[in-house]
Amino acid sequence: MRISLSDREIVCIDWDERSLRLVAAEVARGAVRVRAAAHVPIEPEVNVREPAALGGFLRRSMAANRIRGRRAMVDIARHEVVLNRMALPPGTTDELAAMVHMQIGKELPFAKDQAVIDFALPARPSADGMLEVWVAAVRSSAVQYYRQVIEAAGLRLERLGLRPFANACGLRVGGELPGRTLMIDIGPSVTEIGVLRDGHLAYSRSAAVAVPPAGLWSGGEAPSPPARGDSTIPLSDEMATRPRPLDVLLVEVNRTIAAYRATDLGATIDRIVLAGTVGVDESVARAFENRFGAPAGLYEVPESLRWRGAGVPIVAFSAVIGLAAASTADPRQHFDFSHPKEPEAERRERIRKRPLVAVVAGLFIAAGAVAAWQPFALRKAELARLNAQIRLLNEDEAARKDMLRKVAELKDWQKRNISWLDMLLALSEALPSNEQSHLTELEFYDTGRAVARLVALDQRVVTGLVEAINRVKTPGGEPMFRAAAGSKAGPSRDEKYVVSDEVVIEIPSMVPKKKGK
Repeated sequence: MRISLSDREIVCIDWDERSLRLVAAEVARGAVRVRAAAHVPIEPEVNVREPAALGGFLRRSMAANRIRGRRAMVDIARHEVVLNRMALPPGTTDELAAMVHMQIGKELPFAKDQAVIDFALPARPSADGMLEVWVAAVRSSAVQYYRQVIEAAGLRLERLGLRPFANACGLRVGGELPGRTLMIDIGPSVTEIGVLRDGHLAYSRSAAVAVPPAGLWSGGEAPSPPARGDSTIPLSDEMATRPRPLDVLLVEVNRTIAAYRATDLGATIDRIVLAGTVGVDESVARAFENRFGAPAGLYEVPESLRWRGAGVPIVAFSAVIGLAAASTADPRQHFDFSHPKEPEAERRERIRKRPLVAVVAGLFIAAGAVAAWQPFALRKAELARLNAQIRLLNEDEAARKDMLRKVAELKDWQKRNISWLDMLLALSEALPSNEQSHLTELEFYDTGRAVARLVALDQRVVTGLVEAINRVKTPGGEPMFRAAAGSKAGPSRDEKYVVSDEVVIEIPSMVPKKKGK
């Protein structure tokens, strides 16, 4: 039974220069149960920067607290990594890794071959179909340091995560976190500040705030004046009142909120959660609540974890609990610098060396594969980005088609809508006097055609009328009408106007064109 339990048990570890946090967690059936927890002050003679010394202290601390697991999870502090966000088109993990490695090299303050690069995928794509990917790079020497510490402790490194992500995961274990949450993890020399949106990390930074063992409220008094008779003239800065660590921390948190709002205009903080290992209590929470106007509280362990850490400060365990909880999540959504997500081409470079012939042949094959694959991957990524844009633009395709149909109908109506009053005004100038003829009937048609029936003194009056109508011009000098005498000329019943006839009048621009044969 002990062997089976050990296989499921994971030791989650977090430390700073003053204390060590340990959580023994059992992972089974997709759930996490905390079996033991310990908060151990680091002995003054232990050099935390020396892997062998820290590893030996870790091994002794586990034995003293009866923690016997052999699989270890550790997290890297925020100030040790370069952390950025990238918007990438969807693709396989290998394709995303290739795009990440291609872009992140331009933003690193150190050489890419000296770094370990990993990325974490979001739970779901953004509204435009792109993936907002968190990308982190840490120096290879830092990763080696953590490996050596775990090896010196007699453990096997299962995962090397990132503390801001572990803190966010530790908060999500307690349930949904709608809106924006400000997570503050206070350490002896560095404080990590993160903004979570709907439970997921949206912004993260670290601030160097030194907190003495006396706590955040210590300090704030002016230094003593020089002794009487002392000829030394103090500098003005030496006589200034030194701010309390809490005041410095409040300023740094305010800067973080302002920096986050540059990417999320008008954002408001819905809640503040405080965690850490130095001086975090309810009085500090009230100071944050008064300063930022949002409810503030201390980190609490969710009941679902069955916490067994009686007598230990719970607020110090947000990161290690997050490490344990993340062991049941999709590994692509978390960082692991011990097993980073890399392109296939870069993984091949670390394969154990083969005999010389095989190595030479492998190099030629790898070079050809890389040369052929990289342009293809770039084209595929660009195609995915364009397809995402096309899908976004075509979301209103039905509405655009309906609008174009209505515009066409309006143009057709305008084309057929003839203002015959304007036409009659122009025709009246061409008509003869009533002494020579008068109209008996006038018909209009939507096709731009009109028929005028009249009686006249003789046929010459009708012919003159046709010629006068044809001479009417538009403002541009084009003929306005096309008139012709009808085929119904004949005698009338009127004794004075003896000739009856009809004149067909057409508007050339409105008459439908005859289809060619």
